[in-house]
Amino acid sequence: MKQLDMNTVVQIFILIRWVCTVVLLFLWVKYGKRYQGIRDMAVSFAISAIALILFLFADQLSSFAGIALPNILVLFGICTFGIGVLTFAEATVHKKEMFAYLAFFTIVIIYFTYSRFSVRYIMLLSSGFTMPVYAYIAWRLRWRTTAFYRAFTMGVQGAVSGFAMMHLIRIGWLLYCRPVLNYYGECDDVQSFLFALSQVLTLLLAFAIEHMIVNKRAHEAYNETRTLAIQLEKKEALASTDALTGIYNRRKIESLIRDQHHILMNVGTVFSILLIDVDHFKNVNDRYGHTAGDAVLRHLSHCIRDNIRGFDDVGRWGGEEFLVLLPNAALDEARKTAERLRRIVSESAYTQLPELTLTISIGVIEANRMMSIDETLKSVDKMLYSAKANGRNSVFSGSAEMAASVSGVE
Repeated sequence: MKQLDMNTVVQIFILIRWVCTVVLLFLWVKYGKRYQGIRDMAVSFAISAIALILFLFADQLSSFAGIALPNILVLFGICTFGIGVLTFAEATVHKKEMFAYLAFFTIVIIYFTYSRFSVRYIMLLSSGFTMPVYAYIAWRLRWRTTAFYRAFTMGVQGAVSGFAMMHLIRIGWLLYCRPVLNYYGECDDVQSFLFALSQVLTLLLAFAIEHMIVNKRAHEAYNETRTLAIQLEKKEALASTDALTGIYNRRKIESLIRDQHHILMNVGTVFSILLIDVDHFKNVNDRYGHTAGDAVLRHLSHCIRDNIRGFDDVGRWGGEEFLVLLPNAALDEARKTAERLRRIVSESAYTQLPELTLTISIGVIEANRMMSIDETLKSVDKMLYSAKANGRNSVFSGSAEMAASVSGVE
């Protein structure tokens, strides 16, 4: 394998890390106010790039500036990255401990640079101190964050774990293979492989960070959209529901009637309407009070809703009047439904007021193409008026061409 010139390797490293810095700075400008930690991750790549620039000119600098400082900056950049990604993942960040660790490494690396300089020692110290930091970051992302963030940081966990394994391999290579090393010279085969692996892991880490940020934003956008949809549904339900009875209000039931009329005019599918009025409801309010009257209306609305088809609609038309919309129901079926409701109400005991006898009067109409919506509603109102005039507790039904009377007593 052809040896790789160290200067070429370092220049490639510098270019990669500056590109990663620019990308992360862009994401910080875009999402920085929303998410914490992106700036620290961008700074970490910039710090490592500066460290590599110093390393590139190491033979022209002092021992501290060319050897100790670059290694210190590399570890400082990794610690800064750890602080950034853990902050982003809303995990506990032990900044004091990390910077104390960095301070201890600084003392050790300076000592070996000036007192016992050896390329092997410097590389062992660098990897020996760096590998635990990477392992610590991966461990905290995996085991000290919520399931929500674990899902978004899987790529970062993999890249960071890869860096930890790379440094572990480097330590083993330095300890057991004992290669001939030159701090300013060329790379042997193993070093070339490790440098290439480091570049790949750096790119993977940058992509994983971008993926983590963008995916979190996409997830939050989805949740925000879903929340808005739920809120709109609730508002629509409130706008279409009668506050007292919990069934549709007049505005909503009128809208459903318009929809059915549109189907009738375009498809020909018939529909019928029941208009229901509580007999002598004023007496209930006068005798038992409005609270009892409200309870009676709630009872009747539930009774009607529970005894019609699942796709029929019922709404409070106003006061003590209820309107039932029967899609795909002709006059005969609607009349039978009305009679069944009348009988159920009159024969059922109202447990809250056992002495009260509840009855209802019902007007029934079958709509057809010759009738407008207003004409249909006026017709069913006339049917209800006839039922009440006939002594109440009765059903009157008809269409545009005919009107029929059905006694309330079987």
